[in-house]
Amino acid sequence: MLPALENSVILYWFLYGLSGVFLIIACVLLFYTGYNISYRKGMYLLVISVLRHMLILIAWIALIPFFEVFLSIFSCEGSYHKITGSLNCFGGVHIFLMILSILFMVTLLLIGLSVSIFFKLTQLNKGNAFARLENNGAVLSLLCRVILAIENTFISHVIYLLTKIGSWKLDYSH
Repeated sequence: MLPALENSVILYWFLYGLSGVFLIIACVLLFYTGYNISYRKGMYLLVISVLRHMLILIAWIALIPFFEVFLSIFSCEGSYHKITGSLNCFGGVHIFLMILSILFMVTLLLIGLSVSIFFKLTQLNKGNAFARLENNGAVLSLLCRVILAIENTFISHVIYLLTKIGSWKLDYSH
């Protein structure tokens, strides 16, 4: 989890909302561009340029911070949320935020994978048979970053469970 989020509730909700709005705007621009391409309504180069820069920004810079903000909704201590302290875990609002976070994380992963696969295609028109193989490293890098973000969020829970399991005493003196 981002260390700055652990001490500031206002910063957490601000980043949660900002990253959600950023993703919604990117999705709206994607659908708008797809609609314009499919119905030949005319293309606006500014929209395509903004969308391109926005997707690159999401995939290469903001993916892990946004992913960690959305993952942090799953961290609870006792029956309350770890960061906010007032949000009742697995209650009505928390379940809604968890579902919303899952949708945002899937969207982030899809945007990241599509950017890492399609934005680095080089020399497809020159008959380069290895052009698509250059993207494998970017995809593996993205998946490793996502796995490490998930592991970083839940490692304290795993360590706690391992210490609990390790502290059990087995009694075979029947």
